[in-house]
Amino acid sequence: MTQLYVSVDAATRDSLKAIDRPLFKDFWERFLACLSQLRDKRQRTVYRLTLVKSWNMEEVENYVSLIEVGGPDLIEIKAVTYCGTSDASTLTMEHVPWHHEVVAFAKAIAAHPAARDRYGVACEHKHSVSSSPSVIIHTSVIKMAISSTSTSIFRSSSFTCIPVSISKMGTAC
Repeated sequence: MTQLYVSVDAATRDSLKAIDRPLFKDFWERFLACLSQLRDKRQRTVYRLTLVKSWNMEEVENYVSLIEVGGPDLIEIKAVTYCGTSDASTLTMEHVPWHHEVVAFAKAIAAHPAARDRYGVACEHKHSVSSSPSVIIHTSVIKMAISSTSTSIFRSSSFTCIPVSISKMGTAC
């Protein structure tokens, strides 16, 4: 199955500008228009949230608002990957969230009143060689995957997660 991914690097105009350093003055309007078009797609859609500690992890409420705009089938939440020192970036290892921080963020989204009836944790992955945790959140059969590489939130009932699966219904995904 084909999935259409959209990177959601921040949930507010100011944080998106700081993190992505966009080229266009109307970057926020373009971004929102892109998200709203997902609702009309006839394929599985995925938001990919990249968490950067001290930059965008306090924006749960705003992320939930963006989720309502596009209504993605899956939400993959992952930690930023630190690639070393660069003149183009001020990121350090201090900005990389730990696995438990990514899990807590994903659970906060899944528990939010505007999302909890549609999304839930499907499964969790904690990769021993990965420094960037991740989680997956899912709708319909309410599942969420949490991983040290990524966390995803789902809307479809046919997602396979390895090695740990958590379902609100008590079934493996």
